[in-house]
Amino acid sequence: MKRVPTICPYCGTGCNIYLTSKSGKVVGVHPSCHNDVNSAKLCVKGWNIPEFITHPDRLKKPLIRKNGELTECEWEEALEFSAQKLLEIKTKQSPDAISIIGSARCTNEELYLAQKFARTTIGTNNIDHCARICHAPTVTGLIASLGSGGMTNPIKDIENAKTIFLIGGNPFEAHPIIAGHIINAVDNATELIVADPRRTRLCDFAAMHLQLKSGSDIALINAMAKVIIDENLTDQEFIKNNTEKYEEFRRSLKDLSLAEAQFITGIDEEKIRVAARKYATQKPSSIIYTLGITEHYTGTANVRALANLTLLTGNIGKPGSGINPLRGQNNVQGGCDMGVAPFMLPGYKFINPLCGGKSDRETIKKYEEVCRAPFPIRQGLMTPQMIEGALNGTMKAMWIIGEDLLTTEANAHKTRKALENLDFLIVSDLFLTPTAQMADVVFPACSFAEKEGTFTNTERRVQRINKVIEPLGESKSDLEITSLLSSKMGYPMKYKSFEEVFEEMKSLTPQYEGISYKRLEDKGSLQWPCSKEDSGGTPILHREGIARGRGEFYVPEFLEPRETPDAEFPFYLSTGRILFHYNCSSMSGRTTRLAREFSENFVMINPEDARRLGIEEHQEVIVSTRRGEISVRAKVTDETAPGLLWMPINFYKSRTNLLTNDAMDEKSGVSEVKVCAAAIKRSET
Repeated sequence: MKRVPTICPYCGTGCNIYLTSKSGKVVGVHPSCHNDVNSAKLCVKGWNIPEFITHPDRLKKPLIRKNGELTECEWEEALEFSAQKLLEIKTKQSPDAISIIGSARCTNEELYLAQKFARTTIGTNNIDHCARICHAPTVTGLIASLGSGGMTNPIKDIENAKTIFLIGGNPFEAHPIIAGHIINAVDNATELIVADPRRTRLCDFAAMHLQLKSGSDIALINAMAKVIIDENLTDQEFIKNNTEKYEEFRRSLKDLSLAEAQFITGIDEEKIRVAARKYATQKPSSIIYTLGITEHYTGTANVRALANLTLLTGNIGKPGSGINPLRGQNNVQGGCDMGVAPFMLPGYKFINPLCGGKSDRETIKKYEEVCRAPFPIRQGLMTPQMIEGALNGTMKAMWIIGEDLLTTEANAHKTRKALENLDFLIVSDLFLTPTAQMADVVFPACSFAEKEGTFTNTERRVQRINKVIEPLGESKSDLEITSLLSSKMGYPMKYKSFEEVFEEMKSLTPQYEGISYKRLEDKGSLQWPCSKEDSGGTPILHREGIARGRGEFYVPEFLEPRETPDAEFPFYLSTGRILFHYNCSSMSGRTTRLAREFSENFVMINPEDARRLGIEEHQEVIVSTRRGEISVRAKVTDETAPGLLWMPINFYKSRTNLLTNDAMDEKSGVSEVKVCAAAIKRSET
């Protein structure tokens, strides 16, 4: 048996693991004891990694659609046909009639090549990835406010906080190892304040639970900021030396009433005052948030409102402080770092002004020199815009790498129509997902255990993954697939190794310049920015000053969710993750122990609402919104407040995203899947 160190492929925590293999099959998993991330711990998903890697459903040969059916074929045929179709559309239509969607499950090297393929081989900036359904507002918001779009402090540093303000996040289920650090902090006298419409598990450890109404985050955050200003709890020296636009922000709150904030949020105004005082005075204070903040059409404004709190109190650039978004997928941070976005290049260099950035002509010139191809200056499309383009006929072809859009995108009916309207669809994946079933060509991709490369976790920590077994069947890494297809299309990509791609990537990514495979082998990991070879990385951002020069206060206006309850749809519906599954469940759903815990979708409803509607535990109910209806089982629980329904996002059958709202945050492109108007009734069958 062979034991190989690597990184967990699930959430953004980036847990260090060892995989044990025997006779070409992964047969065991163990946590690594000596690392700065998980220290000998794993969550239930981590402990059950091996099964999906060699699951019988794994794709082992390319598929091509013939006479309406997907049929196994040779790689040469699949690549030739795909290259021919893409070149035909590029020539007869436009490079911008083609789009690429990358995957946060890919390595940094593969994601770098995905954006390079789009911009050089195709000649378009229509490149995006799953940050567009989760943390794109973090990038746009934090870059605008602070100059850097990443978690400011390390995971373990959470334990150094005196106060933790957790808002819009449920780490106990979505990031269990990080939840453990929060609990450790509480055990050592840290006060935890949880702001969430649901009573999540970490509320049991909290000093306060601010059970706000869905979508009222800005009203709460602005009210806390007003208390901090009115009671002279600000750090005036920090504000004077490190920020701008404070007076404008202060004036914007002058007429704000805490009684009005209470009415909007449903939180007693005295509780708001107490929470604000704790955050401002019991320092250092750490803000932690996830998708309950970002997945709104005000997502970017929500993030910037939280940044205001850090700037008001000087809670930044110090141990135990900061603003700390927990990224959802194992390499979604890396996807953003690699420039897998339509408006920026690797290293957050902007193509067109957005997020407060400026066009970086010098970077574009360097990009052209490295890639030896002209750069397409035109603004590319974000994923929702690609879907609109497919619907209206301007988008002709799409290559989806490791994403199941039919399960993950809001308003899934619309997504299906868009994919059906394409002239040509390629999907690369481990399994024949619902999205892959719609493709004209399917490339079988390797799992993380069958290749090498790097992942970057939520705390900006770059770590190596290592090959454990040979690729199953004829599956290939996304790096090899991209290289082969690009070469077929006339732009040769002949890399000898993942390391060679990494070296090219870091020449365009200042944050990675001082990182190498050898240094990662020696040190285990490095946190960016790491711009010099003798640098130890940067665990805490903004220690030497705010990255953008001065932190910018922003005036966020409270806006109600795009949909609010009415007579037809009298409930709010919210969504999220559950402990035993991961995103669309293509991996966790093929793991016996995890599927045994939860194998079908459900809806949480408060006992008061259930009694009024005659709904009992585990009874089949119909949940409906303006986009459709689905049948699921009811879970009657006081975890949800009266008037609120909650559903997980993890199941394709009766999938929640048939119901969710695709109203978009214009600044980041993220849909408002966290809140919409809904109805529920007993099923008649």
